[in-house]
Amino acid sequence: MRNNKYNVSDKSKRMFYGKLFDSKAEGEMYLVLKSEEEKGNIKNLRTQIKFILQEAFIDAHELNHKKITYSPDFVFYDNKQKRVRILDAKGYENEVFRIKRKLFNYKFKDKGLYIEYHI
Repeated sequence: MRNNKYNVSDKSKRMFYGKLFDSKAEGEMYLVLKSEEEKGNIKNLRTQIKFILQEAFIDAHELNHKKITYSPDFVFYDNKQKRVRILDAKGYENEVFRIKRKLFNYKFKDKGLYIEYHI
């Protein structure tokens, strides 16, 4: 799993199925999704899949700009809705998330992908 950017002292409250999550809410969402996968309602549950929103580039002033990426908490195929779903567990919606959500939803709209989030 990735490095925790939150100041949470008790890691045991964020450990589910041997995976450490950034928040208890994210871990609990994983439990729900894992249960749905076991029931056959969803398949191919993955965590922290990296999507490139914008490639790296050099601008007109010869400044290097790094690529912009987004790694949602969960990606899976929903058998009932017959589509890939992108889910994020958020304690709150910050400005960086709002911008990345816009970029993601625009870039992947032709593929029918968009970010769903739960606060």
